[in-house]
Amino acid sequence: MSLATLYDSVDECKLCPLGRTRGTLLPLPGDGLSTRPKIMFIAINPSPRNATIQPAWRGRRLAWIPISGRRSKFWRLLIDSGLLSMNLKLEKAIYTQALEPAIVERLVMALNENRIFLTELVKCPTKGQKDLTSSMLETCSANYLAKEIELVSPKVICTWGRLPYSTLTGCRMPLRSVMEELGSIKQMSVDDLPRTLPLFGGLPCYPCYFHNQAPISDAEKVRHLQKLGRALRTH
Repeated sequence: MSLATLYDSVDECKLCPLGRTRGTLLPLPGDGLSTRPKIMFIAINPSPRNATIQPAWRGRRLAWIPISGRRSKFWRLLIDSGLLSMNLKLEKAIYTQALEPAIVERLVMALNENRIFLTELVKCPTKGQKDLTSSMLETCSANYLAKEIELVSPKVICTWGRLPYSTLTGCRMPLRSVMEELGSIKQMSVDDLPRTLPLFGGLPCYPCYFHNQAPISDAEKVRHLQKLGRALRTH
C-alpha cells in the first residue's frame, strides 16, 4: 500500500461517527518528507477552522495552518529550536497574508528540506478533544495512523499532546513528569532514544505537551525541542 492509497481510504472513511457526520469538511492527511524523515510530528486532530480542509479550498491540505486572527506558535517553536529553517518571507506570509495554495506548497517544501513530516492522530476535525471518544482514537490509529507510520518510517515520532502520546505508547504518566525526566538527562544521542523513550512499532516516541494552560515557558519549550534536535544530529 502507498500513502496515496491510504489517504484515499481516509477520504472515504465511514468507520466511526466522525467520518459519517463531518459534513463538507475534509479529513487531513499527513504531509512533508514522506520517506525516512528525521521527525514525524503527530498532533491530536485538525481544527474545523483549518483553511485547507474547507470545501472551497483548492490546494493541498496541511496540519498546523495558522487560523486567521490567531498566531500559532508551532512554526515559531520549530524555527527557534533549530529543527526547521524557513525563509523569513515565508514565515511572515503564513501569519500576515491571506492563505493561498502557493504558501502551503512552500511550507511543504520547507518540511521536505528539513526532513519533517506532519500528521494527526485522528484525521477528521472536531471542535475540541472532548468530542473524541476512545473508540474513535483506537479506530483511526489502528486503521490509518499505524499504517502511515509504517509507510513513512521516521527516525523518531514526536507526539504533540497527551492523547497521541498515551494512545501510541499506553503510558498514562502525566506528560509534564515525562518531560521533566527527559530534562534531567544532560545529553542524548540518537542511539539513546530507543532505550530512553517508550516505543511504537520499534520507533521512539518523544513527548511534547505544550498546551496553553501548561506552566511551560516558551524558552523551556524550545530547550525541550533542542534536546531532540541535538540527539538526532549525533547520528
